[in-house]
Amino acid sequence: MTNTLLFLVLVALLLVVGFYFLNETNYFQRRRLVNTEPDIGSVVKSFEECVNAGFPILESHPRQCITEDGVIFTEGSGGGSGGMSLDEAESIARGSECGDRLKDVSSYNPSTKTWWIDLDIEKEGCSPACVVYVATGRTEINWRCTGLMPE
Repeated sequence: MTNTLLFLVLVALLLVVGFYFLNETNYFQRRRLVNTEPDIGSVVKSFEECVNAGFPILESHPRQCITEDGVIFTEGSGGGSGGMSLDEAESIARGSECGDRLKDVSSYNPSTKTWWIDLDIEKEGCSPACVVYVATGRTEINWRCTGLMPE
């Protein structure tokens, strides 16, 4: 009976250690995915590139892939979020009041279906972005100012 009890305790201990190890391995893989830095000069610009870079695929129809900074790419949408690629949004932005002042920092907001492209414009307390509305192609500058502005 003592040998059987010892055997059961060892099996239980091995199961607990094994479960812990598997859980920790998955945790570190998830952390590595979140902390993945893209290579210099490589930018994800399509659903396929997003998947190939190892970013998570959302359970949706059509399938969507989301990058670590929240940009969503939809499968079969021509490459970009909401049916408009970043290249298309930048082209629209350049032809608007935003002009050639676009920076290389951009994001897609799936809630408002807008592309936000940072602008190289200096205004104290502000961080301006060119907003491109996917549905209409309309653009506007959002100054994203903080704090009280002097009169």
